[in-house]
Amino acid sequence: MRKVRAVVAALCVTLPIVGAAGVGKAQEGPKASELPTYTNSIGMELVRIPAGTALVETGKNMFDEPVFGAKALVSQPFYLGKYEVTQEQWAKVMGSNPAKFKGRNNPVESVSWDDVQEFIKRLNALEGHDRYRLPTEMEWGLAARGGADTVYFFGETEEALSDYAWFADNTTDRTKPVGRKQPNPYGLYDVYGNVREWVQDRYGAYPKDTELKDYSGPASGSERVVLGGAWSNSADDFHYAFRTESAPGARSDSLGFRLALSPFDLPTYTDSLGMEFVLIPANSFMITPDTKATVSKPFYLGKYEVTQAQWKEVMGSNPSYYTGDTLPVDSVSWDDVQEFIKRLNAREGHNRYRLPTEVEWELAARGGTTDRYFFGKTADLLGDYAWFTENARLVTHPVGSKLPNPYGLYDIYGNVWEWTQDWYAPYPETPELKDYSGPESGVRRVIRGGSWNNAAVFCRSNARSSYLDSNRLTGVGFRLALNPE
Repeated sequence: MRKVRAVVAALCVTLPIVGAAGVGKAQEGPKASELPTYTNSIGMELVRIPAGTALVETGKNMFDEPVFGAKALVSQPFYLGKYEVTQEQWAKVMGSNPAKFKGRNNPVESVSWDDVQEFIKRLNALEGHDRYRLPTEMEWGLAARGGADTVYFFGETEEALSDYAWFADNTTDRTKPVGRKQPNPYGLYDVYGNVREWVQDRYGAYPKDTELKDYSGPASGSERVVLGGAWSNSADDFHYAFRTESAPGARSDSLGFRLALSPFDLPTYTDSLGMEFVLIPANSFMITPDTKATVSKPFYLGKYEVTQAQWKEVMGSNPSYYTGDTLPVDSVSWDDVQEFIKRLNAREGHNRYRLPTEVEWELAARGGTTDRYFFGKTADLLGDYAWFTENARLVTHPVGSKLPNPYGLYDIYGNVWEWTQDWYAPYPETPELKDYSGPESGVRRVIRGGSWNNAAVFCRSNARSSYLDSNRLTGVGFRLALNPE
């Protein structure tokens, strides 16, 4: 086994966050419970880390105290794994388990930087996008510190380290299952200890600039940066902001990783009624096993289902069976929705509001994913994202009270079914449906998304049903589309 070469002894690294007047001043930041999370198709949980700044240790003074000679700026939010990647997750993607210390919930180790790149390539292909990656060194440090500016994210001394980390003083010479210790302020587990973690950057001296904006390491170099410390390190090693380096082909039983995920930062628009819209990018997806559906132009789609307050503002009355200003409007027919759209377009002075086509709706609901649910292959996590039979208690609920999909759309599953523009019919048997908007005529209109009174099987990306234009039902509402200018 090729050994990882340590440049310095102290391996558990975080970058101290800049306070109001430098190091030593507390910095207010979001709590872990306030940060959005995302769960992918293999059960990885990722936390959205806010943009921020961090001081970078560039040397020592004559008293062997750290000198913070530069400031790192991470200008965009990003997702980072709540846990180190586990052996079970690695095996789901790669089909094998290279770890020395076996345990499905233990962090995978004995994987090189090159091995991790292959894992990322396969996971991106599995999920139909290219947003998974390793974090940069600066992103990792910002996230690991969790908004704290003390030596450790939990304080100035190592006394509480055992509450947060597996290291030489409390392990039996091996890794432990992830998530058994307390998390950092951002809700990340094992950022100290268990295994050291690969990051994306090549190893090298920091530039002499006083500000490193979105710094991702030198453009060339033979070795990669490793951060975080491991089960094999002593408490003395969990101190100042030291780093290690390792060749990208090296493997060690104390070295693993956690994934970063670049978010969809989609433009938004808010109209005079307070409706918020998200710009959905053009894309394609498989609408059947044999047919690809393509939406060739971007479009806006409501972040939320249309509420009763918004309906009343335009129409002057509330037809809903379940009443409440922030509840989705229900008991509106397709014909009723057309009248709402007509009046809203007149109010706003244009003709851009409409219902989404069925294909547009599914593209947006999937949020760039390829499984039956945007959060995975099974309905296990549906209760985190949708109101349906198992949690709705036979009523609708305020819009936006569950987690959003990857495009930032709320209640795309459940709460109420949503009218689309299309007539209902079987899909044409063709290799591609480009900007498909249904047949030219029909009897019933397509509804999508499921509702409060549906089982999980109806609350998924590709579930469809239909009703007459004139039908009004307590489980049916809508969200609006808006053509860009």
